[in-house]
Amino acid sequence: MSYGYIYKTTNSLNNKIYIGQKKGSFNKNYFGSGLHLIRAIDRYGKDKFKLEIVIYAEDKDKLSELEKQYIKEYREKIGHDNLYNITEGGEGRIAPLSKEQAHKLRQSITGIHLSDEHKAKLRLALLGKKRSDEIKNKISSSKKGKMFSIEHIENLRLSHLGLSSGMKGKHHSEESKNKMRMAKLERV
Repeated sequence: MSYGYIYKTTNSLNNKIYIGQKKGSFNKNYFGSGLHLIRAIDRYGKDKFKLEIVIYAEDKDKLSELEKQYIKEYREKIGHDNLYNITEGGEGRIAPLSKEQAHKLRQSITGIHLSDEHKAKLRLALLGKKRSDEIKNKISSSKKGKMFSIEHIENLRLSHLGLSSGMKGKHHSEESKNKMRMAKLERV
């Protein structure tokens, strides 16, 4: 009796594949757990993917060994970018990214636009957190030499004067003013 199997999931639209391992008997509804694969299935739909068994293995070690072997073989055969796999296989260890992969990942992340609700949740999560001097210096270094548009500078100026459209006609309560004074004193 086999311990598990190596499977191949193929995207019928672009022929990209994912090689994975699964313990137990064949599950026709399990296409894989790789991050890129899951995103592709969400994007294109499960019906655009074909699942097939590559080989069975009799124990855990052999299963991991075979997964590594097949990922390596397919990378050599069809190219690194034609696999959804992020790792080299086996125990799910993250392989170091090449410069090209890191660049692509950076580009994909910078294109993400957050909803106002999500931004508000992030702001609340960070509210009151203290940053180390090292982090403050890194942030400062990253901001140096950056150019801002005239409009952005004007918006900053107005917000510091309390004249931004969001603040017009609004006043801080005495309690709020005291909290701001105390926070300013703590920073000194």
